[in-house]
Amino acid sequence: MTKEEINDYRKNIDDQIKEKVSEIETNISYITIACLGFILTINEKFFQLVESKLILFLILSILSFVICFMSFLFSKHLITKYNRELLDFIDTELEENSQTKDEKLIRIWEKADKCLTRNKNIMYIALVLGIIFEIIYFSYNIKIKKADTNINNEKNISVKIYIVDSSKTEILYKEFNDTIK
Repeated sequence: MTKEEINDYRKNIDDQIKEKVSEIETNISYITIACLGFILTINEKFFQLVESKLILFLILSILSFVICFMSFLFSKHLITKYNRELLDFIDTELEENSQTKDEKLIRIWEKADKCLTRNKNIMYIALVLGIIFEIIYFSYNIKIKKADTNINNEKNISVKIYIVDSSKTEILYKEFNDTIK
């Protein structure tokens, strides 16, 4: 392969990687927003905040999802910032066959990559922690809700069957006492 073919091939791979990373980050932002909407809707429908237990896990879950979404937005800001910084450097300082300028370009790129990777890791960790906190909160409160509903829904029923003869006299035939759950 010639130098130009290698550069074109590298550019194509780099473009595909950027596209996939952007797609993954966008999907994570959708998942985060969906999780926030889901937990707020479920909590409103099924759990009374006053009666629910482990509210700290609910707060940590919501906080984790907000951190995840904010880190996504911050990541988009950083991408724009570092791309502009790299383009400005290329336009103003980069010269052909300059070893020191190439090293400076690599340092700028490494700094951008390190910062974006750290931000991406924060986003992933916040999303996973938010889901874990919410699962703990749901599972604990669902158990309490089930226990409460079993106690509250039990009804004692007493059934008496009478037989009426032709003289309109009632005779107790059978009596049942049962509990309905």
